Amino acid sequence: MLNQLHQQPTFLCFTNWRSSTRWRKNQLRGTLQYLTHLPIHAIGGVFTTVNPSYTVNEVSKQVKDCNPKIIFSVQELLDKVKTFDLPIVLLGQSDLDSSSKILPLNNVMELSEPVSDLPCVDVKQSDTAALLYSSGTTGMSKGVELTHGNFIATALMVTMDQDLMGEYHGVFLCFLPMFHVFGLSVVTYAQLQRGNAVVSMAKFDLERLLKNIEKYRVTQLWVVPPVFLALAKQSIVKKYDLSSLKYIGSGAAPLGKDSMEECARNIPNVVLMQVTQDEAVKQKESLLTEVKNLRSELQQVRDDRDRQVAQSQKLADEILKYKESVGKSSHELDILIAKSGSLEETCALQKERIKMLEQELTFAKEKLKMVDASMSLTMTEFEDQKQRMRELQDRLADTERQLLEGEVLRKKLHNTILELKGNIRVFCRVRPLLPDDGGRQEASVIAYPTSSESLGRGIDVVQSGNKHPFTFDKVFDHGASQEEVFFEISQLVQSALDGYKVCIFAYGQTGSGKTYTMMGRPEAPEQKGLIPRSLEQIFKTSQALSAQGWKYKMQVSMLEIYNESIRDLLTTNRTIAIESVRGDSNTTGRQYAITHDVNGNTHVSDLTIIDVCSIGQISSLLQQAAQSRLIRWRGS
Repeated sequence: MLNQLHQQPTFLCFTNWRSSTRWRKNQLRGTLQYLTHLPIHAIGGVFTTVNPSYTVNEVSKQVKDCNPKIIFSVQELLDKVKTFDLPIVLLGQSDLDSSSKILPLNNVMELSEPVSDLPCVDVKQSDTAALLYSSGTTGMSKGVELTHGNFIATALMVTMDQDLMGEYHGVFLCFLPMFHVFGLSVVTYAQLQRGNAVVSMAKFDLERLLKNIEKYRVTQLWVVPPVFLALAKQSIVKKYDLSSLKYIGSGAAPLGKDSMEECARNIPNVVLMQVTQDEAVKQKESLLTEVKNLRSELQQVRDDRDRQVAQSQKLADEILKYKESVGKSSHELDILIAKSGSLEETCALQKERIKMLEQELTFAKEKLKMVDASMSLTMTEFEDQKQRMRELQDRLADTERQLLEGEVLRKKLHNTILELKGNIRVFCRVRPLLPDDGGRQEASVIAYPTSSESLGRGIDVVQSGNKHPFTFDKVFDHGASQEEVFFEISQLVQSALDGYKVCIFAYGQTGSGKTYTMMGRPEAPEQKGLIPRSLEQIFKTSQALSAQGWKYKMQVSMLEIYNESIRDLLTTNRTIAIESVRGDSNTTGRQYAITHDVNGNTHVSDLTIIDVCSIGQISSLLQQAAQSRLIRWRGS
C-alpha cells in the first residue's frame, strides 16, 4: 500500500486511547501510534493528528484542509471517518466484511512488501512533517504546520537541557491521547531520540498513575493543572514510593502559590515547574523591550563615535593650519603649554614604567642565577649518574663474563661427575606383581641385599633354591616411583643440553614394564615416564638459559624398529602407516637408510622431522606416536 503513495501524501491519524505497554501481533494497543508516525516521517509523508473528542464536522474540516490519502483509526472512532470514502487502516481487532475499505493493521503487515523495495526519499529539514490542529478556543480549530527541523530543534533543545543538568536514563510518563505538539515533540520524540523510556497510560487515573510511577521508577512527569491539583490534595499519594520522581511540570492555565506549596508538601524532594502561555508572552515582551533598549543604546554609542571622529578630524585640521601660519599667537602658546604638560605627564609615566622594568630585570637576573645554579647542580648529578651507569655496565659485563666462565666450569664438573659415575650405566627396575601373575610371591624369587657394598645396587634372584646375585649401577625395587627413577637420569638430560651425546633406552622381555618406565600414563601426572619428564626438563632449562644468550632449536623424530624394519611413527600418511604395521613396507616405495657422517652423527633418511617449541607440541607428538604403535597391536 505504501508503495502506491507519492509526492508527500498526508495521513490522518486518530490517536488510540486504549492502554498497553506491550505490542503483540494479535493485540495492538496505544503504542502503535508511534508505529504510524515514525514510518510516515521516514517515507517523507505528512501526518495530521485528530483530537478524539472532535465532532464529525470538525473532523470534516480537517480532512478538507489536509486532503489525506490514508486514515489510521481505532474501532471506537470508526464511525467518525467512514463517510470520507478513504482507505482506513484499523489499529486493533475487528470483524470486517471482505468488501470493506477498512483494513486491519495485522493484514497490512502480513501483505506488506520488503522494506528494501520502498523508493528512497530525500527528506529535508525544511520539509513539512506534521499538521497539528489547535483546540479552537477562539472559533474553529486551526492547523499548525511543523517541519522536520521543528521536531529536531525541539528534541535537541530538550535533550541539551537534560545533558547540561546531568540527567541520563530518565523515565517519562504521559497520558494518551498524544495528539498535541507538546506530547509528540517534547515527551515522545525528544526522549526516544535520547534513549529515555516513555511510559504511556490510556487515560488519567490517579491510583494507576501512582502505581506506574512506583513500578517503572518514573523520573519526570508533565501534566495538566487538574492532575497537578490531584497530586497536591489527595492523601493517597503518600501510600506509594515516589522517590524516583525528580520533576513535575504543568502547562496551560497557571497555578496558584498555595497549590504549588501544597504539592511540595505532599510530594517532597521534587522540583515543581510551571509553564503558562501568559508567562511565555510576558517573557517575550520583556525580551523585546530589552532588545529595543539595547538597539537604542547601540545607536547612541554609534552617534557618539561619529561625533568624536568628526571632532578629531576638526582638531587635526586646526593643528595643520597653526603649523602653516607664520608667527605665534597666544592661542598657539596655550596649545604648546598644553602639549608640554601632556609630555611631562607622559614622561612621568615613562619613568614609572622604566622603574618597573628595571625591577623586573633585577628579578629576572636573580632568577637566571638560580637557574644557572640549578643547572650546574643538575649537570653534576648527570655526570655522577653517567659515571655510575658506566660502573654498573662494567659490573654487568664482568658478571656476565663470570657467569659464562661459571657455566663452562659447571659443564666441565658435571661431565667429570658423570664420567666418574661411568659413561655407560645399567639400572635395574623390578616390576611389582600384577593380578594376572597368578598370585606368585615376589619375596620367594627376588631379594635385595642390605650390605653396605650392595645396598641400592644389588639384587638376588632365587631359583630352585639357588641364589644368583647381580650387581648394577642402581637397583629400583617394586616400590620405586617414576620420579625416583627420573632423578637418576636427569643429570644425563643436562649433559645433552651441554652438547654431549646421550642415549637412554629400556630393555626387557614383553610385560616387564618398559613402556610404563619410558612413557608412563599421560592421564596421571605423577606417573609420567622418563621421556615426558626429560622433555619437560629440556624445555625448562633451555628457557632459563635464554636469559644468558643461549638459543636452542628443538627437532623431534620418532621411529620404531620392529623385526629389523624401521617404521616412522610421526608420518601423516595413513596408507604408509597401515602398510608399515602390516609389514608391507616394500609396497610403499619408501626405504629408510641409516648413515653416519664424519662427526659420528647418525641419520635416518626419509624420516619425519618436526620443529617444536613447547612441551604441549611434544605431548601431542608422543600421543600420535603411541597411537601408531597401537595400530600395529590391534592389527596383530
